[in-house]
Amino acid sequence: MDKSLLKALKKLYLYSNYNYDSERGVSRYRVDTLTPSEQGLLKSSGWEPNELEHITHDGVNRELLAHKLY
Repeated sequence: MDKSLLKALKKLYLYSNYNYDSERGVSRYRVDTLTPSEQGLLKSSGWEPNELEHITHDGVNRELLAHKLY
């Protein structure tokens, strides 16, 4: 992993850099604390902050079986 990317991720996921969304039960991280170049670096690396995905036990098992990742 690129050092500048790691630095940006550490800055993004800093303990004090989030707001708790009680309705959804998740922490939402504030992207506005990053510089435009850090935001661009995350975007170019395919990193989408706060992009939430609902994962279930059965769904993971289906994916494992479909791709024979067991």
